[in-house]
Amino acid sequence: MMSKGAPRPLRKTPQPHPGFTAISVFTEVLTRIKSEYVEEPDMKNVTLGAMNGLLESIDPYASYLNAEQYKEYLRNFDSYRGDLGLVLAKKFGYITVVAAVPGSPAAKAGLTTGDMVETSRRGDA
Repeated sequence: MMSKGAPRPLRKTPQPHPGFTAISVFTEVLTRIKSEYVEEPDMKNVTLGAMNGLLESIDPYASYLNAEQYKEYLRNFDSYRGDLGLVLAKKFGYITVVAAVPGSPAAKAGLTTGDMVETSRRGDA
């Protein structure tokens, strides 16, 4: 005999964390980059770029250093210190002058608030 009782309550299927959805999208993009680009991409640089983009979206002043870059940073920590008299920030992917200290080499060179640094050459004074 069959009865017409109340239907069984449906169990709610747990939804994956949004981060896992993002990882699946990231994986799909990496797969397409690897398989569809005409020239073989440097996957080490692709991954490093993705890590930096992720960090920059959270904090525009953050960046990721892989082990090799971190060792280079530690080796040269004191080597490239310059007293230019600048306060810098990152804006639209460029180094941007927030302020130049009056009388500093940067101020004497004409750098002012809002200037963007597109390139640099080592050895220039």
